[in-house]
Amino acid sequence: MLGGGAALAVIAGVLGILNGATSSESVSGYEDGGFQVSVQAPDSAVRVMKPAEFTVTATGANGQPVANADLRAVLYMPDMFCGLFEAEVTEISPGVYEVQGVPVMKGKWVAKLTLASDGNQGTFVQPFKVS
Repeated sequence: MLGGGAALAVIAGVLGILNGATSSESVSGYEDGGFQVSVQAPDSAVRVMKPAEFTVTATGANGQPVANADLRAVLYMPDMFCGLFEAEVTEISPGVYEVQGVPVMKGKWVAKLTLASDGNQGTFVQPFKVS
């Protein structure tokens, strides 16, 4: 369960993303499965059929980076059925992952991230808008 400050940070991050915030305003934090994850939304407006890039930073309960984890990402539109689009994930440094996927139409999208490491698993949902 998120503490009061963390919950406010998540809400602020989601509202910033939905309102077209810049990258400095669009970092969201999540906790699940013993992981703490921050997600930085794309630096610029996401466009149809163009790569949407997210940076995901993962730490464990001990505060150490979660390196060499199994991070999977799927993009989809929660209000429509237009399919699930698997995104590419690359670890760019220990516990820091680049996620890149291509949304196929305008509207509200979600990047669903599933992180697994050492028998633990967490799921994180990052909303974003495509124009």
